[in-house]
Amino acid sequence: MHRLDELGRQLNHLDNLFQQWMKKLGFNQNAFAVLHSLAVSPDGKCTQKYICERWSLPKQTVFSICKLFKEQGLIDITESEHDKREKILTLTELGKKRTQPILTQSQILSERAFGALGQERTQQLFSNLEGFCTLFEQEMENVPGASE
Repeated sequence: MHRLDELGRQLNHLDNLFQQWMKKLGFNQNAFAVLHSLAVSPDGKCTQKYICERWSLPKQTVFSICKLFKEQGLIDITESEHDKREKILTLTELGKKRTQPILTQSQILSERAFGALGQERTQQLFSNLEGFCTLFEQEMENVPGASE
């Protein structure tokens, strides 16, 4: 098996596991991304643009989720004072109430999985992934015949 095949298989497996976890919590991965971003934001606010960039999601996807969450009373959406096109998102009290158990359960799962892996191996995992992404991006530019 080619190395990229194996990498793709492992990444797809991890993505499927994550999606299964989100389904158990009653959300999909994109909805979780919006709620998680708001819940862990230091000031409790963030923009749709931030969520798109942080989670590599299309603008329309985040917009649709935010619209739904607003209709459900989970978030408030206001215009930025600096740029009227920019939307500031915040969790409502109901949103905080619904989000907290999800974050707690996800934190427990994360701590258990990474705890079992160990601190040193966890650091190596992230360091290796970051390094590989950097190298892969550089090498993409050097492959003959590859065009954008």
